[in-house]
Amino acid sequence: MSTLQASRCWIKAFTGLRVAVGLAALACLLSCTRLDASDPATNDRATSIPGAELSERDSPAQAIPQVREVLGQTEWERYREAIAGYDQALRLDPDDALAYFYRGAAKGKLGQYIQAIADYDQVLRLDPDNAKAYVYRGLAKGKLGRYALALGDYDQALRLDPDNALTYFYRGNAQESLGLYAQAIADLDQALHLNPDDALAYFNRGNA
Repeated sequence: MSTLQASRCWIKAFTGLRVAVGLAALACLLSCTRLDASDPATNDRATSIPGAELSERDSPAQAIPQVREVLGQTEWERYREAIAGYDQALRLDPDDALAYFYRGAAKGKLGQYIQAIADYDQVLRLDPDNAKAYVYRGLAKGKLGRYALALGDYDQALRLDPDNALTYFYRGNAQESLGLYAQAIADLDQALHLNPDDALAYFNRGNA
């Protein structure tokens, strides 16, 4: 396949993902549904993908039908199309870290957290200093209830990007899920130090 065809695969995948994200955001705005957030196509918090109401303890078998119901058939198919586009791009260039990253994000949107983690593993194999990949891999592990493993990813992300309020927020949430309340409060304190306008961090700190 030519370079032009490879570029078209990338464009198809990226466009499909961005359109799906836009549709999801619009649906959430119209329904006033709280967003979840592991979407690399935006810079929003981990409260930006539909399906936030799903428990992080849901198994993949439980979560995927629920996510499909929340997203709706059109958005579901757009994410599947995006994944197919990234599949093609990666067949042409199996060392494209960005394609793995966005494919992992699309799989996460569909509740395919194990497969998303595998893609983030590839990102980090190719780009070991990618702090965002550590964060999103941690989020995917959290969706599977693997909070202790998620903490390791957040630790790595903070070593690479120590002033990221959102990563402190995520790590604090994972620690709260493990019953590590003092550590959770400390992380949420740091998140608020870096971003004093984060209302959700105040709320979660109160719960911890």
